[in-house]
Formats: sequence, structure tokens, C-alpha cells
Amino acid sequence: MPPREKLREMERLIVPRHVPGPQPIMADFYTRRVIGDLFRMRRNPPEGCHTEVVDGDIRHWLATVLGPSDTPYDGGQFRLDIRFPGRYPLRAPLVKFVTKVYHCNVSQAGDISLDILGEQWAPSQQIWHLFVTIRSLLAQPNPDKSVDSAITDLYVNDRPEYERKAREWTALYAQPGPEASPS
Repeated sequence: MPPREKLREMERLIVPRHVPGPQPIMADFYTRRVIGDLFRMRRNPPEGCHTEVVDGDIRHWLATVLGPSDTPYDGGQFRLDIRFPGRYPLRAPLVKFVTKVYHCNVSQAGDISLDILGEQWAPSQQIWHLFVTIRSLLAQPNPDKSVDSAITDLYVNDRPEYERKAREWTALYAQPGPEASPS
């Protein structure tokens, strides 16, 4: 695709339809990287993932990650709030679960214990890889990077009860529709 057409396509993807008139796109390196990531996510999203820009702010996304099959999260639609710091990709994006999720690597506030959101982040990291990793974390919790000792204890010592509670929370908080929106 020629560069001018690619820019028009990116503008179409990020400018909300309810805002009249063309919106300028900042041309600094950091913003171009976020725009490029959004463009790639829209053209070829990872399985079970969807992103949208919040109120035309290219640095603020809401994402939906579908619970992996054959897990207690199967059938759930988990919302993530993603904010890109001014120096992204030199700094990792700030990612939180908006949807309540019963998981030993997710705090009650939605913070995620994941190496690639901290010390293992690298500027070469692609944002799609983050989504794949979050879906993998739902399928395979990591008790060594726990944020909630009670949930981790249940995961390690009583897996059937852990899975029952995770399925219960998925049914309560992660179902499609406005009634599943967490407060």
C-alpha cells in the first residue's frame, strides 16, 4: 500500500466517527509507533483479541481478550485498559484488567504480574505479543509471580476449587453485554 494510502487507512482506524472533521496525526517517533501498532492489530489481530481507541486518544486503548477454550475463563470477554506512556516503546505500556478476573497473577485492582510489562519489556516487543502472552497467562497461571497469596494457595493446593471460582467469576463479570460491566 502506498504511504499516503496507508496514512489515510490509519486515520480512518483511529479517528472516531462521531468527531466531525479530519484529526491531525502527530508525527513524532513515539506516536508513529503507537499508530503502527494499532494499524497492525486492526489488520491482523491475534486470535481472540480486539482493540479500540478511547475517545480519539491514540495512546489509550480498550481491548477485549476472549478467555481461552478449555480453561475456567472459556466464554469470557475480558476488557483491558491499555495506556501508552510518552516514551513508548522505550517504556512498556500500562495494562490493567477492567473486568474482574479470579487469577493468581491479577490483583483486585486489575494489575497484571507479567515480566514483559516490567523488567522483560524491550522496545522491539510487538504489542500483539503482549495480547498472546495475556491469553496464555489466563490458560497457564504462574504461581511464582503471584499477586494474591490466597488465590495462589488455592491454585496450588485445591485446583478444582480454584477453577470453580474462576468459572464463577467469569460467568459473573466477563459475559458480553452491559450487565457484565464491572463497577
